[in-house]
Amino acid sequence: MRSFSIWSAIGKPRCGIEFDNMKSDKLRYKLAIKNKERLSTNSFTDSLSDALSMKDMDSWRSKFSKSQLPGVIDGCCNEAEIANRFAEVFEVVCVPNSKEKMSRCALFLMNGFRVIRVHVPLLVSLLLI
Repeated sequence: MRSFSIWSAIGKPRCGIEFDNMKSDKLRYKLAIKNKERLSTNSFTDSLSDALSMKDMDSWRSKFSKSQLPGVIDGCCNEAEIANRFAEVFEVVCVPNSKEKMSRCALFLMNGFRVIRVHVPLLVSLLLI
């Protein structure tokens, strides 16, 4: 933008031919940027549209569709059997590191539930008064 350099060199006046030339070039520059962005967006949209066309849908589905769950897991084919098998495995794997700490945590948790059970009905009865 040569007009900007000239306008800047003469002290950036707010009126006159140099100001008008700079303003005109600036507006053309911004318009060119908008047009380029619009063309880029349209190009992307066209490419996406082409990629999703009917001839490419089979390819798209094969790459991104949800796969079916396996019918047999660890020799079990019934949903209930599979669920029971998972329960058996997690029962063996998920064991506490310390029985004492587990007892303390369970006691803390149960005490918390007792407090909630006592306070919630009391709170509800107070709100209804």
